[in-house]
Amino acid sequence: MHSSGRRARHDSVRAEAQKNLWYLVVQREAMGLCNHGDVYALERVPPPP
Repeated sequence: MHSSGRRARHDSVRAEAQKNLWYLVVQREAMGLCNHGDVYALERVPPPP
C-alpha cells in the first residue's frame, strides 16, 4: 500500500476511533458518570499523521 493508501486507512481508523470514544462517553454520561479524564487517558485516539 502506498503513502496515500496508508493515509486514507489511517484517517478512516482514526475517525472510527473518535466515533467509538464519543459513544463510550455518551454511555458513561447516561449512567451518571461525568468525569471522563481516565477514559481519555486510557482510550486514546491515534494522532493525525
